[in-house]
Amino acid sequence: MIQLVLILLLGIFVLFAVAWLVAATLFTGKDHSEYDLPRHASTGTRTRESVEHEDAADAIAKGLAEPAPAKGKELLHLMRRYLDERGEAAKINSEIRPIDAAGVKAEWIIAPNAEASRRLLTNPRSPLISPLQGDLSNLPPTLLQASEAEMFLDDSIRYANKANAQGSHAEVQTWPFLMHVWHAFEVPEADEAFESIKEFLGEHAAKSEAHTN
Repeated sequence: MIQLVLILLLGIFVLFAVAWLVAATLFTGKDHSEYDLPRHASTGTRTRESVEHEDAADAIAKGLAEPAPAKGKELLHLMRRYLDERGEAAKINSEIRPIDAAGVKAEWIIAPNAEASRRLLTNPRSPLISPLQGDLSNLPPTLLQASEAEMFLDDSIRYANKANAQGSHAEVQTWPFLMHVWHAFEVPEADEAFESIKEFLGEHAAKSEAHTN
């Protein structure tokens, strides 16, 4: 009896070990920590966020931290209405397709020309998941702007370092304290960012024109 129990326990252990190896092999992206350095200095001379940015961030935080008293689907409807109202000016030509996800009613938002049957998550190493996974050689000059307070900062730095290592030209510009996509708000930091984009485009357009001539 004891031998049977030991065999069963050994079988369960082997089964879990095989499952872990399969998951680690198929569902783990490549380690890009080799591109963590060099880091990039902050853009500009700001030591704190502007008053305008602070007000915008506070307004968003209050809207998220103090949701209307509701439950379940009612709260989801309120959240969706809130997001719809915020994005009324941004019209996207996409298809909204109702689906049933394991008994949960949901929706897919299909971008124009997208293949609805494609499942990106089947290969976490695909550049469709993140361009960092792909070949970054022979690319046009690339400018990345990120907040030093957001989760995408390291991805931006790794992308730029990998692109430069593969012979492309990429720059990272960062601002401290800012929210994600601060460009969409009427704050001084957005003006700074767009001015940097203008300078970057002007510089490389001039280089391209000189090279062509």
